[in-house]
Amino acid sequence: MPDFAFLNAAKFEEHNYILNRNLIIHIPTLTIMDVVDMNYTLLLETGDNAETLDFEFFNLQGEREIYKIILQMSTLECSQDVLVLTSKWFEEYVKTIF
Repeated sequence: MPDFAFLNAAKFEEHNYILNRNLIIHIPTLTIMDVVDMNYTLLLETGDNAETLDFEFFNLQGEREIYKIILQMSTLECSQDVLVLTSKWFEEYVKTIF
């Protein structure tokens, strides 16, 4: 199994709450995170205790990419290390799709 994988929605399901979201699982720790593109998000509300990580990088076209990772669930008490690993993995993913 890979360390990371995307969780995909089935488009035929009514009220599918993960459709059009970047939901990622870190398989070794069973940590599920939302990766939100902040370039296109005007307002984002998270719970007061939500663990998050803001990160940014420049894509291959030289454009600035700004994201926020929101922890959805984890088996860990402190998930910051996994959030950092996820930000690096996601950056590499974005650089390979364009």
